[in-house]
Amino acid sequence: MSGIGGLYPSVSDAQLLSKLTLGTGCASLWGASFMVVSFILYSRGKTLSKLVLFLSLCDFFWSSREVALNLIIIYRPQLDTYPVCMAFRVVFQLASGSSVLWICCISIYLYLHVLYGEGFKEEKLMLSYHLLSWGVPILLTVIIFAGGHIPDTPTNLICTPMPYPHMFFWIIPLFVVMLITTFIYVLLIRQLLKKKPDEDKESLHHSFRGLSNVNIPPMLLFRLSLYVVVLFVCWTPDITRFTLESFANIHNRVFFFTSGPFMVSQGAFNCLVYGVTNRQLRNRYGGFWQGFWLFLLAPFVLVGLVGKIILFKMLGKPNPYASESIPPENTHLLHNPVEVN
Repeated sequence: MSGIGGLYPSVSDAQLLSKLTLGTGCASLWGASFMVVSFILYSRGKTLSKLVLFLSLCDFFWSSREVALNLIIIYRPQLDTYPVCMAFRVVFQLASGSSVLWICCISIYLYLHVLYGEGFKEEKLMLSYHLLSWGVPILLTVIIFAGGHIPDTPTNLICTPMPYPHMFFWIIPLFVVMLITTFIYVLLIRQLLKKKPDEDKESLHHSFRGLSNVNIPPMLLFRLSLYVVVLFVCWTPDITRFTLESFANIHNRVFFFTSGPFMVSQGAFNCLVYGVTNRQLRNRYGGFWQGFWLFLLAPFVLVGLVGKIILFKMLGKPNPYASESIPPENTHLLHNPVEVN
């Protein structure tokens, strides 16, 4: 049976899609691991660093889910059962939903920091960030599962809710968060651009510590724009595919092969936006090759670092990677809330 733009996916198409998604899932897993390792080794516990850490943790669990799911589809299809499918769906809802909301929280933080400068008490909002980023996905997940909106016939471990519950309790909230995030970044850029040299040079300097000129660096505007672009690049194919298939009976092969890989690539793109384009973060590794090897080994380094922290905790010793352990000569790299995560 066919629809406009292509055929319903065959078994070979599903296998190819799984392989593509597995590849982007691995890239996101490495990117998220790299960001978490960077926080453990170099962060002094600033609010923005914590927000990026929670974003990276969500990306880590989300990409780990994608890697495990697609490995099962490719090599152990007999495990395609309803309980396994439901477990994967819960992880997806919580991790991916929280990831998108942490991006929104980062936009709120940056805007308020620019608006109020040194008078902004960011620590007081951390609880609100957590309630928003964890609470909303948990609430939506409970509504979907408690309402019995998941069909009991999974296909390739994909337990997608029925069309209308999926639209109202996942797609629309997700799209609204994306629009809010975009709107906040537009306000942020306008706030930066309207600063006047004769009035607000000092205010701008305090708002974005490390910037001493009211002319906004192009790289800064580029990075702020990327924060929004990543969301739409990753989620637009999946939202479009779901809408076309569910409400117009249109099955398009382009969206079929791009929705999963693009969506799962968010962890890799977040690493690019919050890490690789961050000049100060690159400087911490002392050169390209040092950073390259750390990225290449990031998941394994992360396991080692977490194991060492747990061991020290069990022995009653202080965390060897606590912020106080960072050498004073390196702390100058951690003062700019936009250039440094």
